[in-house]
Amino acid sequence: MRGLAALPVAILLVAACEGVPGSPSKPPSELLFVSSPEHPLTAYEASDGSLVSELPTGAFDAMVSSGGDLEEAYLAGDDSNLYRVRAARPLRLDRLDSIRGAGPFQAALVPAPRLTSFAGGRTVLVVKGADGSLFGFQSGRQIWREGVPQDADLRRLDAGAVLGYEGSWSLVAPESGLLTPLASECPDGPLAEVQGSVVFACSATTQPGASLTLPAGPAFDLRTAHRDESVLAYPSGDWFRIDHGPRIAGQGHGSGGEGRPGLSPDGGTIYWPGSLSATAVAVSRDGSYLYALGSRGLRVLSASDRKQVANYPAVTGREIVLVTNG
Repeated sequence: MRGLAALPVAILLVAACEGVPGSPSKPPSELLFVSSPEHPLTAYEASDGSLVSELPTGAFDAMVSSGGDLEEAYLAGDDSNLYRVRAARPLRLDRLDSIRGAGPFQAALVPAPRLTSFAGGRTVLVVKGADGSLFGFQSGRQIWREGVPQDADLRRLDAGAVLGYEGSWSLVAPESGLLTPLASECPDGPLAEVQGSVVFACSATTQPGASLTLPAGPAFDLRTAHRDESVLAYPSGDWFRIDHGPRIAGQGHGSGGEGRPGLSPDGGTIYWPGSLSATAVAVSRDGSYLYALGSRGLRVLSASDRKQVANYPAVTGREIVLVTNG
């Protein structure tokens, strides 16, 4: 949103400028990762709706490069194996190690800036098992292990991993597994991480936790291409833009919807599921197309005029987890 900073945020997000000029005719070659409670995570080709790969059941997390490529991705399989997922046709799965805990697992791939020894990217995959085991894997190699309550909840918030139990939340240090308390008496948990601050709607927080006057969750944490601010979108249609501070830099109301909305790369437009008769919406990497997932499959729409470009009835699921270059 840096190039649009001079315009009122309410105008940008509510009026929405009707998206991107022009009316493209052919969907791009991108990979759509679609999840469903009934089926494993599945990758589809956006240009023609073809099935690329169906991943084993497990906990998936990934990082995408600034250019839109699948930079680093892992799957903590229910078979207690850790896999690296590589972009290919079909997707390539490389088994890396055994996970010495009980599944099903939760996973969060986050930056680890304080690592002094690492292979590949300076990142750590934090994995929590159903038995309370908590692991850190660096490039597929276990570097630490801790124990936490079995019912604890691991979540990724953009650049941070947090752990919640009975309303209390802590930040997980990816380099060591050390837990830093963030908030207590907060059953709904954190809403977003913005430039090092973990944002809550609850009042009882300690740094780097931060309390803002916001509705309680759940809310969808939507990110611009630069990822330096968050647009919190609630199913009710309420939205709040959170930037450095953290502070509320703008707010408004849209059509809402129970599923995840899409956000244009510049942060100027929220594409609500309710306005597109969809259960979830995602946006192509260049912002020209909308992927509207619903009970009748996946529709590809032009972002500029919402006209349908393609329809793939065979693509089914609940949420579009990730969009990457093909």
